[in-house]
Amino acid sequence: MTLVQTEKSSRGREYGLMLMLLTMGAVGLVVSYGAAWVSATVPVFEGEPTPTTQVSFTGQNLIGFGSAAGWVALTAVAGVLATRTWGRSIVGAITVVAGATAGVAGFTFIFTRDALVSAALDSAVAASVQTNAWWLVAALSGIAVVTAGMMVMLRGRSWPHVGKRYERAGAAGAAVTSGPATAAEVWDALDEGIDPTEAERN
Repeated sequence: MTLVQTEKSSRGREYGLMLMLLTMGAVGLVVSYGAAWVSATVPVFEGEPTPTTQVSFTGQNLIGFGSAAGWVALTAVAGVLATRTWGRSIVGAITVVAGATAGVAGFTFIFTRDALVSAALDSAVAASVQTNAWWLVAALSGIAVVTAGMMVMLRGRSWPHVGKRYERAGAAGAAVTSGPATAAEVWDALDEGIDPTEAERN
Protein backbone atom coordinates (compact mmCIF):
# COMPACT_ATOMS: atom_id res chain seq x y z
CA MET A 1 0.00 0.00 0.00
CA THR A 2 1.37 3.38 -1.03
CA LEU A 3 1.61 6.41 1.27
CA VAL A 4 -1.32 8.05 -0.56
CA GLN A 5 -3.49 4.96 -0.13
CA THR A 6 -2.57 4.76 3.56
CA GLU A 7 -3.57 8.41 4.05
CA LYS A 8 -6.89 7.86 2.24
CA SER A 9 -7.60 4.80 4.38
CA SER A 10 -6.86 6.79 7.56
CA ARG A 11 -9.18 9.60 6.46
CA GLY A 12 -11.90 7.07 5.67
CA ARG A 13 -11.64 5.57 9.16
CA GLU A 14 -11.80 9.04 10.74
CA TYR A 15 -14.85 9.86 8.65
CA GLY A 16 -16.59 6.63 9.62
CA LEU A 17 -15.79 7.12 13.31
CA MET A 18 -17.15 10.66 13.22
CA LEU A 19 -20.39 9.60 11.52
CA MET A 20 -20.91 6.83 14.06
CA LEU A 21 -20.18 9.14 17.00
CA LEU A 22 -22.40 11.92 15.66
CA THR A 23 -25.29 9.59 14.83
CA MET A 24 -25.16 7.82 18.20
CA GLY A 25 -24.87 11.10 20.09
CA ALA A 26 -27.69 12.80 18.17
CA VAL A 27 -30.02 9.81 18.54
CA GLY A 28 -29.09 9.66 22.23
CA LEU A 29 -30.11 13.30 22.66
CA VAL A 30 -33.42 12.91 20.84
CA VAL A 31 -34.34 9.73 22.73
CA SER A 32 -33.21 10.95 26.15
CA TYR A 33 -35.01 14.29 25.90
CA GLY A 34 -38.15 12.43 24.86
CA ALA A 35 -38.00 10.15 27.93
CA ALA A 36 -39.30 10.90 31.44
CA TRP A 37 -36.64 12.59 33.58
CA VAL A 38 -38.71 13.03 36.74
CA SER A 39 -41.84 11.67 38.35
CA ALA A 40 -43.54 13.94 40.88
CA THR A 41 -46.16 13.01 43.44
CA VAL A 42 -48.68 15.84 43.71
CA PRO A 43 -52.00 16.23 45.58
CA VAL A 44 -55.10 15.91 43.49
CA PHE A 45 -56.76 18.75 45.43
CA GLU A 46 -54.81 21.88 46.32
CA GLY A 47 -54.15 22.13 50.05
CA GLU A 48 -55.12 18.50 50.72
CA PRO A 49 -52.31 15.93 51.30
CA THR A 50 -54.43 13.09 49.92
CA PRO A 51 -55.31 11.73 47.46
CA THR A 52 -52.20 12.10 45.30
CA THR A 53 -51.29 11.37 41.69
CA GLN A 54 -48.07 10.75 39.77
CA VAL A 55 -47.01 13.28 37.14
CA SER A 56 -44.07 12.60 34.83
CA PHE A 57 -42.08 15.17 32.88
CA THR A 58 -39.82 14.47 29.92
CA GLY A 59 -36.61 16.31 29.25
CA GLN A 60 -38.43 18.16 26.50
CA ASN A 61 -41.11 19.28 28.97
CA LEU A 62 -38.48 20.66 31.32
CA ILE A 63 -35.81 21.92 28.89
CA GLY A 64 -37.32 22.55 25.49
CA PHE A 65 -34.21 24.07 23.93
CA GLY A 66 -32.18 20.97 24.84
CA SER A 67 -34.54 18.79 22.83
CA ALA A 68 -34.38 21.22 19.89
CA ALA A 69 -30.57 21.07 19.99
CA GLY A 70 -30.78 17.28 19.76
CA TRP A 71 -32.77 17.52 16.53
CA VAL A 72 -30.26 20.02 15.15
CA ALA A 73 -27.48 17.51 15.89
CA LEU A 74 -29.42 14.76 14.10
CA THR A 75 -29.90 17.01 11.06
CA ALA A 76 -26.16 17.69 11.10
CA VAL A 77 -25.53 14.07 10.05
CA ALA A 78 -27.10 14.82 6.66
CA GLY A 79 -25.33 18.20 6.61
CA VAL A 80 -21.92 16.57 6.95
CA LEU A 81 -22.70 14.10 4.16
CA ALA A 82 -23.94 16.82 1.81
CA THR A 83 -21.21 19.43 2.28
CA ARG A 84 -17.46 19.75 1.85
CA THR A 85 -14.60 22.17 2.60
CA TRP A 86 -15.85 25.35 4.32
CA GLY A 87 -19.49 24.33 4.24
CA ARG A 88 -18.61 21.24 6.21
CA SER A 89 -16.64 23.31 8.73
CA ILE A 90 -19.71 25.49 9.29
CA VAL A 91 -21.82 22.38 9.87
CA GLY A 92 -19.20 21.22 12.36
CA ALA A 93 -19.39 24.50 14.28
CA ILE A 94 -23.20 24.30 14.43
CA THR A 95 -22.88 20.70 15.64
CA VAL A 96 -20.55 21.74 18.46
CA VAL A 97 -22.97 24.45 19.59
CA ALA A 98 -25.93 22.05 19.48
CA GLY A 99 -24.09 19.32 21.38
CA ALA A 100 -22.81 21.75 24.01
CA THR A 101 -26.28 23.27 24.49
CA ALA A 102 -28.00 19.91 24.98
CA GLY A 103 -25.14 18.41 26.99
CA VAL A 104 -24.75 21.30 29.41
CA ALA A 105 -28.51 21.40 29.94
CA GLY A 106 -28.35 17.72 30.86
CA PHE A 107 -25.44 18.18 33.27
CA THR A 108 -26.97 21.17 35.04
CA PHE A 109 -30.39 19.52 35.37
CA ILE A 110 -29.36 17.75 38.56
CA PHE A 111 -28.75 21.17 40.16
CA THR A 112 -31.81 22.92 38.72
CA ARG A 113 -34.27 20.03 39.01
CA ASP A 114 -36.47 21.46 41.75
CA ALA A 115 -36.85 24.83 40.03
CA LEU A 116 -37.67 23.21 36.69
CA VAL A 117 -40.24 20.85 38.24
CA SER A 118 -41.87 23.70 40.16
CA ALA A 119 -42.14 25.72 36.95
CA ALA A 120 -43.64 22.73 35.12
CA LEU A 121 -46.19 22.10 37.92
CA ASP A 122 -47.23 25.73 37.89
CA SER A 123 -49.23 26.28 41.11
CA ALA A 124 -49.11 22.70 42.40
CA VAL A 125 -46.57 21.65 45.02
CA ALA A 126 -44.90 18.25 44.72
CA ALA A 127 -44.88 16.04 47.81
CA SER A 128 -41.92 14.12 46.42
CA VAL A 129 -39.84 13.99 43.23
CA GLN A 130 -38.02 10.96 41.79
CA THR A 131 -35.29 11.48 39.22
CA ASN A 132 -34.47 9.06 36.39
CA ALA A 133 -31.08 8.64 34.73
CA TRP A 134 -32.05 10.04 31.32
CA TRP A 135 -30.46 13.40 32.15
CA LEU A 136 -27.10 11.61 32.34
CA VAL A 137 -27.70 9.97 28.95
CA ALA A 138 -28.39 13.43 27.53
CA ALA A 139 -25.21 14.83 29.05
CA LEU A 140 -23.02 12.01 27.70
CA SER A 141 -24.70 12.19 24.29
CA GLY A 142 -23.93 15.90 24.22
CA ILE A 143 -20.25 15.13 24.79
CA ALA A 144 -20.32 12.69 21.86
CA VAL A 145 -21.91 15.29 19.58
CA VAL A 146 -19.41 17.97 20.60
CA THR A 147 -16.51 15.57 19.94
CA ALA A 148 -17.88 14.69 16.51
CA GLY A 149 -18.42 18.37 15.70
CA MET A 150 -14.84 19.20 16.64
CA MET A 151 -13.61 16.40 14.37
CA VAL A 152 -15.66 17.86 11.51
CA MET A 153 -14.30 21.37 12.11
CA LEU A 154 -10.67 20.27 12.28
CA ARG A 155 -10.55 17.43 9.75
CA GLY A 156 -13.77 17.53 7.75
CA ARG A 157 -12.40 19.36 4.71
CA SER A 158 -10.05 16.48 3.94
CA TRP A 159 -12.73 13.77 4.12
CA PRO A 160 -14.64 12.33 1.14
CA HIS A 161 -18.05 13.69 0.23
CA VAL A 162 -21.15 12.54 -1.59
CA GLY A 163 -20.58 12.49 -5.33
CA LYS A 164 -16.79 12.50 -5.13
CA ARG A 165 -16.58 8.93 -6.44
CA TYR A 166 -18.65 9.84 -9.49
CA GLU A 167 -16.69 13.03 -10.11
CA ARG A 168 -13.45 11.06 -9.95
CA ALA A 169 -14.91 8.40 -12.25
CA GLY A 170 -15.87 11.02 -14.80
CA ALA A 171 -12.45 12.66 -14.62
CA ALA A 172 -10.66 9.33 -15.02
CA GLY A 173 -12.85 8.40 -17.98
CA ALA A 174 -12.19 11.75 -19.63
CA ALA A 175 -8.47 11.36 -19.10
CA VAL A 176 -8.43 7.92 -20.70
CA THR A 177 -10.52 9.09 -23.65
CA SER A 178 -8.49 12.23 -24.33
CA GLY A 179 -5.10 10.56 -24.29
CA PRO A 180 -2.65 8.32 -22.46
CA ALA A 181 -3.14 8.43 -18.69
CA THR A 182 -0.27 9.22 -16.40
CA ALA A 183 0.83 6.75 -13.74
CA ALA A 184 -0.79 8.86 -11.03
CA GLU A 185 -4.12 8.95 -12.91
CA VAL A 186 -4.03 5.18 -13.37
CA TRP A 187 -3.42 4.61 -9.65
CA ASP A 188 -6.19 7.08 -8.73
CA ALA A 189 -8.62 5.27 -11.03
CA LEU A 190 -7.72 1.88 -9.59
CA ASP A 191 -8.06 3.24 -6.06
CA GLU A 192 -11.63 4.30 -6.90
CA GLY A 193 -12.43 0.86 -8.37
CA ILE A 194 -12.31 2.07 -11.99
CA ASP A 195 -10.71 0.12 -14.82
CA PRO A 196 -8.56 2.73 -16.66
CA THR A 197 -8.43 0.56 -19.79
CA GLU A 198 -12.20 0.30 -20.13
CA ALA A 199 -12.51 3.27 -22.46
CA GLU A 200 -9.77 1.89 -24.74
CA ARG A 201 -11.58 -1.44 -25.05
CA ASN A 202 -14.77 0.39 -25.98
